[in-house]
Amino acid sequence: MSEPGFRHGVIVGFGGFLVLVQLGLASELVNARDMYRDIGHVEVSALTRLTLHAAWLWGMPLVGAAALIALLVRRPRSLAIYIAVATALAVVTAMTWYFPRAPIFALAGNIQP
Repeated sequence: MSEPGFRHGVIVGFGGFLVLVQLGLASELVNARDMYRDIGHVEVSALTRLTLHAAWLWGMPLVGAAALIALLVRRPRSLAIYIAVATALAVVTAMTWYFPRAPIFALAGNIQP
């Protein structure tokens, strides 16, 4: 196999973008736990509680950045490793976007005119 090339760099760049999206979501959702508490008796799932926890909101971007830095420093030749890291970052970002909003989506379906 050859040295990591353009495709590897594009995937790392995409991963970096996802880390920035996670940081944006973390800054947006930092008060969402208090919002659900203030609304009253709203049932939130375990995944909602997990993805609203400060360790998740701020820790996942740090873990993602650390994984990308490790890829840049170690420069593995296998494209599969880069794809696996980018896929994991995409899943974490999707979870961070969806699950904190899931109770709102459920409530919105119950609103009747």
